[in-house]
Amino acid sequence: SVPSIQNWFNYSSSLSTATINEMKQMLQGIFPSIQFEQFMVKPCIVCYTPKGLPTIDEIEPNLFVVAGGNGHGAGKSDAFGWLIAKLVVDGKWPTHVIDHSLFTKQSDWTGKVPLIGNDRHAKRAESKL
Repeated sequence: SVPSIQNWFNYSSSLSTATINEMKQMLQGIFPSIQFEQFMVKPCIVCYTPKGLPTIDEIEPNLFVVAGGNGHGAGKSDAFGWLIAKLVVDGKWPTHVIDHSLFTKQSDWTGKVPLIGNDRHAKRAESKL
């Protein structure tokens, strides 16, 4: 149910206090000049799609979505954000980089992502995807 998912997301953590303290120490070591006010640990919800790729599309007029990272959303967020930004700002998908049909809610992904072109955007997308 929605309330049980909300409860899990807001209040559960599988990390031990020792692990959390170790993470705090590492962060403080990386950023010694920052005085942290608070540390929090939050679980992550992973969404999977049947096609193995996120939906990155305009699903209704002026309603754009990037959803379903399949466990890779955070790591690929730069590439996904760039793709949706091109669609929103330019009003068109960068087809010279990658086929848009792979990311529409109607598509069915069955294999390796075929990149289109060989320019710097394709190389950037390939490194992110």
